[in-house]
Amino acid sequence: MRAWVIGSGGLLGHAITREAKSREERADFRVRLHAAPRIPWSDEAEAIRVLEEQVGQFAVDLEAEPWAVIWAAGSSIVASDHEHTQSELRIFAALVRAISTRLPPHQGTLFVTSSAGGLYAGAKNPPFGATSPTSAISPYGRLKLGQEALAIDVCAPMCGVVIGRFSNLYGPARDKQKQQGLIQRLCAATMQRTAINLYVSMDTVRDYLFVDDAARLVWDAVDASTARRASGSEILLLASGQAASIAEVIATVQSVTHRRVPLALGSDPSSDRQVLDLRFTPSLSPEQIAALTPLPIGIRRIFDSILGGVA
Repeated sequence: MRAWVIGSGGLLGHAITREAKSREERADFRVRLHAAPRIPWSDEAEAIRVLEEQVGQFAVDLEAEPWAVIWAAGSSIVASDHEHTQSELRIFAALVRAISTRLPPHQGTLFVTSSAGGLYAGAKNPPFGATSPTSAISPYGRLKLGQEALAIDVCAPMCGVVIGRFSNLYGPARDKQKQQGLIQRLCAATMQRTAINLYVSMDTVRDYLFVDDAARLVWDAVDASTARRASGSEILLLASGQAASIAEVIATVQSVTHRRVPLALGSDPSSDRQVLDLRFTPSLSPEQIAALTPLPIGIRRIFDSILGGVA
C-alpha cells in the first residue's frame, strides 16, 4: 500500500505515521509512506497549489498498488471563527476534487479525521453513536460536517471513504513548549507549578482516547477498507467509551503524579460552545476496546514525556 498522511506534523498525524512505520515488518501489512513537503496552511492559495501538486506526484509514484490518503490536518479549533473554518473547508474541497480526478478508482481509501465533539455539541440524549443525529453549534462543528459531506459526495463514487469521528484525543505533545488539550495542560501545570485556567464546569464529561490507540484504529480501518477495493463510505465513532468528568481527570492526574494541580477558575466567550455531557458509544470490536490505554497509564506517559523534556 502507498499511503499519504496529510498533517503528519500534528499530534494525531505524527502518531499515524509512527504506527505505520511500526507495522512495516508485519507480513500482512506493507505500506510505503509518501514524503510530501510541508503544506503552507496559512496561505490558502498556496496550500491548495501544493496539495494538488502532491496528489499528482502521489499518483505518479503508485505502482499498481492500493493507496490511502489520510487527512489528519487542520488548524481550526472550537473557538475558530467562520472565516477561518471556511478557508480550511475550501482547501479540503480542492484536495478531494484532485483525489477524485487524479488517483486510480476502486483501488484506495480516503480516511478523514473528524470531531465527534464538534458534531454532537448540540445533540440531545447521550451517549452518541455513529448513527446518532448530528447537531453542530459552532463554525468548527459545521466545518467538520462540511468536510465529511464533501469527502462522501466527491470521493465515495470512486474509492472507499472512511470518516473517523474522534472523541477527545490526548497524548505527549510533540512541541514541549506547546501543551495542547486539557490533560496535557494539567500535567504541564503540575510540573511548572503554574495555575491552569478552567472555563467550564468541573462536571463537564468527556471521552478521552489516547493518541497511539487512535492511530492504530485509523490503520485498522484503512487496511480493512483498502482490502475491500470497493467504493462507498462508512462512518466510525472512535472513542474509548469510558467518559470522565473534569473533576475525575484532575483527581487522576494528581493521583498519578503525586502533585497538586494548581487551578484558576474563570470565564471565556467560547465556553458557551462547550456542552456538559459528551459520552459516546464507540464503533469498536471488543478486542479493540480491550487493547485501549487506560486513562491513568496515558496520563503517566504524558507526565513522563514532560519530565524527560526538562533540562
